[in-house]
Amino acid sequence: MLERRETADLVGATLSSLTPEYRAALVAKYVEGRSVADMAERSGKGLKATESHLHRARLAFARVFELLARRRGGLGGTGGVGAMVLQMAKIAGARVLATGGSDDKCARCQSLGADAAVNYKTQDVAAAVEAFAADGVNVFWETLREPNFDTIVSYLAERGRIVLMAGRDARPPFPVGPFYVKGCTLVGFVMFKATPDEQRACAADINQWLASGKLQPQISEVMPLSDAAKAHQLQEANTLGKAGSVAGKIVLKP
Repeated sequence: MLERRETADLVGATLSSLTPEYRAALVAKYVEGRSVADMAERSGKGLKATESHLHRARLAFARVFELLARRRGGLGGTGGVGAMVLQMAKIAGARVLATGGSDDKCARCQSLGADAAVNYKTQDVAAAVEAFAADGVNVFWETLREPNFDTIVSYLAERGRIVLMAGRDARPPFPVGPFYVKGCTLVGFVMFKATPDEQRACAADINQWLASGKLQPQISEVMPLSDAAKAHQLQEANTLGKAGSVAGKIVLKP
């Protein structure tokens, strides 16, 4: 977890990097409480330009808080998403504890950069989390459709964050008490709902990491397009049936 001075330095550096227009937009919106329309009228820059300044300033701070959030995290690290999140977290400077359903998958997590990996089928995950982060993890990235929130919240540090990106129809029980007394946050993440500017910024980073070799795509199966039905069955068996036979993406070739 970041010390207060380190956090202040990071936020201060971000403020210094913003243009005067972007800093003014942040102050007007979040300190003075003005509406975007009022900001546009006072500045004389027009509604579109004011919205752009505010959006770019928010993007800058989103990157700061993403970095703060990922300093110490836990996730399943061998799936198509988990493997990428693991690598991105390491690029951002986080310490990462990953889980895998076999010893081979745990070894794969560590080859991708995980500081520690635990086999959730044969090992005590709670003990591994405590050994890795005695005060709890700052971020728990969940890709299961029906998470066990009681367990997840017990792993979190004070003000920890849970990131969800699966389970549209899921309605699991939720431990409201333990969650709120820790001051935790629950964030839903849907990639295709990111704004064009957000996607553009992410694409620039991802392309750079891919080109430099810092980010390695994880391909589990390559199948001909004629086997599309089999590919769907394989994905369903792993997503719904939890077969555990896929470690990465399924690619169809024409």
